[in-house]
Amino acid sequence: MKRLYLLAGLTGLLLFFAFPNALGLEFGPLGFFALAPLLFALDRAEQPRDAAQLAAVAGLVGHPLLYHWLTHTFTVYAGMGWLVSIAVLLLMIVVMSLYLMLFAVVRHLLVHDFRWPALVSTPVAWVAVEYFRGVFPFGGFPWALLGYTQHAFLPAIQLAEFTGPWGVSFVVALANAGFAGLATALNGNDRPAPKRFSGPAAALLIPVIVSAWGAVRMGQIDRAFAAQPAHKVGVVQANIDQGMKWDEAEFWAAMQKHMRLTRALMAKKPELVIWPEAAVTVAGFNYHWARRSRVIEYLAEVDAWFLVGSISVEPCGGANCGFNSAYLLAPRATELAGRYDKMRLVPFGEYVPLKWLFFFADNIAHGNTGSTTPGRELRVMSIPGLVFGVPICYEVIFPDQVRRFAKDGADFMVTITNDAWFGQTGAPYQHHAAVVFRAVENRVYFARAANTGVSSIVDPVGRVAHETPIYQEASFTGEVKASPIKTFYTAHGDLFAWLCAAPALALMLYWMIQKVVRKGSAP
Repeated sequence: MKRLYLLAGLTGLLLFFAFPNALGLEFGPLGFFALAPLLFALDRAEQPRDAAQLAAVAGLVGHPLLYHWLTHTFTVYAGMGWLVSIAVLLLMIVVMSLYLMLFAVVRHLLVHDFRWPALVSTPVAWVAVEYFRGVFPFGGFPWALLGYTQHAFLPAIQLAEFTGPWGVSFVVALANAGFAGLATALNGNDRPAPKRFSGPAAALLIPVIVSAWGAVRMGQIDRAFAAQPAHKVGVVQANIDQGMKWDEAEFWAAMQKHMRLTRALMAKKPELVIWPEAAVTVAGFNYHWARRSRVIEYLAEVDAWFLVGSISVEPCGGANCGFNSAYLLAPRATELAGRYDKMRLVPFGEYVPLKWLFFFADNIAHGNTGSTTPGRELRVMSIPGLVFGVPICYEVIFPDQVRRFAKDGADFMVTITNDAWFGQTGAPYQHHAAVVFRAVENRVYFARAANTGVSSIVDPVGRVAHETPIYQEASFTGEVKASPIKTFYTAHGDLFAWLCAAPALALMLYWMIQKVVRKGSAP
């Protein structure tokens, strides 16, 4: 049994290195077999409890490495002490490990109670649980999805235009099941070799076929965009330290830094200039606009369409509500052309969920958990030749949220963010990997302006252009095009995930009912 626990722990370690990380040792191909040691161990678990314990080991090894950035965020910027921050990290590790344990149990039951082949049970159970993690609790946390390990291997992720990230996770999990099956076949002699190896070989062939199709599909997408007119956009990364960002004494210094970088872009005549999330740190940008304050007059220097993040304040319910907003200004700030208020907020960062239960959270964080109000409706914006959506920061990790912009008419995407919270960790790169998938899923160009990086432009097949280093000042221009394509995923959303989750859920409910019936009928 010790050997099985070591194999489970190896999976946790391999998964960490398969994702972007602060060590710069990301090796995406590991994603195709990182789960295999755990799956090999799970095949030797006699009871669901044993499977859950093995998965817990994998989680307890891998998740502290994958989510270590939380301690930096909570200590440096949320005002929590080290002990509290470590406690929060431990809670996160437990929650994420519970999902991994749920996967192991579901897979075990599909294989042993319902006699599904392991090669089918593994990807179905993985996608079902991964999708569940994306919606629960507190609106879900679809961070570091298994498919994201392939964000740099573009042929493998083209499937996402039909399935979202879930289909890519399915294929990667299937490959892992194939490698685990291959290891079992090499260790077994109860069946003739052709029968032992045929299933794993087929499972390993599918990712090859998907990638070959993806390579062809990339060429088709490139040709579809070739005739589209190009639009030049400029992106500004001012690298404002989070500890100084909301310091009123530093406001104009930060504004001048943004504007200096913007002036460097204006000679290239961009049609749209993009500043990061909350780049203009005033409460009530909408009121500043109404009275044409000094801040607005300063922004009028930008002689291009101008997208900027700031805070809106409006009366609601007898009080003032604050919104994390993106504003679109016409050239020279002659017109307020659009505004979108962030709808998906960061739990315990921008609001405290279930305040009756977590009434102590804001006190622990010294008032830094935020009291942001979620936006009321999704809105797209437009400039001549482009209609675009602006998912703000955290929203970009939610595939369905982003595809709703495309469904509502956006043919280009912008995301503005502030990843200064993460520090010099792997989190900024993990966050950026999600943008690659959102571009492919909806076949749109994606421009990303991040306060401290990564800022970039991603094309509709996932190629990354102008990727900036983190924690450096930067500004650049690049070309984007309006998308002539509406994808299956844009139209139908998470249908593939449901095709995996629904049968898994139905069988689990049936199994639980049967357990209750048997227990009730026992003498």
